[in-house]
Amino acid sequence: MKDFFAMIYEWLLYDQQYNLLFRELYQGNGYLFCGLSLLFIPLLLFILFYWDSKTPWGNPYRKKFGWVVWLVVVAAIVVGVSYAITYSALFNANNPALIQAMNNPSTGYTDFAKKLVVVLAFLNGAYSLVIGFLWSLLLKQKSVLHIHIPF
Repeated sequence: MKDFFAMIYEWLLYDQQYNLLFRELYQGNGYLFCGLSLLFIPLLLFILFYWDSKTPWGNPYRKKFGWVVWLVVVAAIVVGVSYAITYSALFNANNPALIQAMNNPSTGYTDFAKKLVVVLAFLNGAYSLVIGFLWSLLLKQKSVLHIHIPF
């Protein structure tokens, strides 16, 4: 599973020059935790959306706008969690080679790592929009509240 998540993140972001960062994300399970958050945060929040009738969105006559807002909120939560996971994986690493490279300003590792954390978080947020939509299509089939949302 770690290989799959590494593939979906690295196909856009990988840079051979900063191989230590990507290796640390792979070996330190940064990719795995980001991928699991990508799958399970939207699942749990959309289960809440489709089955909890005691919440403000529990009205069965809600429109698609509420679903779109929920989808954006889910994506924002995934971005925040992904940022925390990636930041912790890179800046709290115990890899001596990575620590040395990040402490040397001439390598550019620290600047690239800061950008990588943000880009990876937003990429995971974009992926969560798709995953959230797919979870919605599956979960709405069994919902009694929102079977008509998103269509």
